Amino acid sequence: MRQVTLCECGCGEPAPLGYRGRQLRFINHHNFRGSNKGEANPAWKGDEAGYNAMHVWLGRHKERTGVCEECGREGYTHFANISGELRRDVSDYRELCPPCHRQSDLPSITEKYRASLEAGHAL
Repeated sequence: MRQVTLCECGCGEPAPLGYRGRQLRFINHHNFRGSNKGEANPAWKGDEAGYNAMHVWLGRHKERTGVCEECGREGYTHFANISGELRRDVSDYRELCPPCHRQSDLPSITEKYRASLEAGHAL
């Protein structure tokens, strides 16, 4: 009689037999069960992550209410950055409708455009 081996992920379930009766170490997909997520992932960039990665992270960690924090309009909303720096801090973002988001970003966009014109090239 063969000794039952438990899955090495720590779930406590018996690991199945694989090809030709060979004992497997993990139940299918258990070897990545939370062990490689977030900061444990070797590719983790933290606050150095790009624009899209930061918004994916934000979508997972900040609940969207569908109500603009500026005008109170209900419907489709964006997460707008408050400080102008991409950080993994949910309190640094507020939920705005597209018109309020454009209005809040207008001064920083205008300033960037003005600076690029002074440097001798347009955006």
